[in-house]
Amino acid sequence: MSLRRLDKKVIKAVHSARKRRRAGRWDQALYAGFDAASRGMVAGRLLVVSGMRRSGNHAIINWVLHNAPKPSLFLNCVRTGHHLNPLVSCGQVEAFGPDGSVVIEPEDPDKGEKVRHLHLAHPHKALTVVSYEDHPLRGEHLDTLHDQASRWLGSHEICQHMLIMRDPFNLFASRLHKYGAVPTRIVDGWMAHARAWVEDTGEADGDLIKVNYNRWCVDDAYRRALAETLGLDDWQRGGDQVSGIGGGSSFDGTAYHGDAARMRTDERWRKLIDDPRYLGLFNDEVLELSRAVFGPMPDAESAVTRGGASVST
Repeated sequence: MSLRRLDKKVIKAVHSARKRRRAGRWDQALYAGFDAASRGMVAGRLLVVSGMRRSGNHAIINWVLHNAPKPSLFLNCVRTGHHLNPLVSCGQVEAFGPDGSVVIEPEDPDKGEKVRHLHLAHPHKALTVVSYEDHPLRGEHLDTLHDQASRWLGSHEICQHMLIMRDPFNLFASRLHKYGAVPTRIVDGWMAHARAWVEDTGEADGDLIKVNYNRWCVDDAYRRALAETLGLDDWQRGGDQVSGIGGGSSFDGTAYHGDAARMRTDERWRKLIDDPRYLGLFNDEVLELSRAVFGPMPDAESAVTRGGASVST
């Protein structure tokens, strides 16, 4: 890539960041003095979702929303930082009602007003889902959300925290294929989530609901048990769909929508096994944590270990 093209990309990114900050300040003003609970608004069951991007988050959340009682509200890819109100800092927003769903895209210039209107138009929700990607399980964003959830979202009967994990072999392959790089902070973030999974030290308030994406894809009994834990009405709807959020699958897009099982998401590592960038992502701790969370994956682990040795020599 030429320096001129790179400069244009950097300038565009800076301008986009400035626009988001200005929009954030404006959207924040929409909620000045706003108190959802005092208005009699109800968030219903509040589900906070954490996971690394490309871990099957949207497949599982989409399944939850299709099987949950209605109406429900989904705040996607909530950012952390200055604007901690998820209604302000979220990306895409989706609301499910008896008559279908409404989607508000993050690029919509009137997103702030539309989200506020949608929030007020459905004052009594059965479920509110707030999703954080590539963020720690514990931090100011979650402390503030727990403290302010009633004021921002409405009273809630229960708050659950769900951690979604995918094995590192396929997760790193999907991220590298999609984004062209897997920064060290992403590997560190995956390891932090895996440690919390293994240790289950209560890093999230209340019981941590641990969801193994690998099992969710293939095990109907696992889905049924998870649906019961989450208070869903059913477990069979939406599991074959490919969510279009984030462009769908890193490898297949939405080509397998309606037949998601054919995507072979457990074989993504084979596509990258000869790439030195991919092989360099694995160390002893990653492999040990993978075994602790997902059990042995001998084919992938052996290939990665063999390939890593050949790269290092």
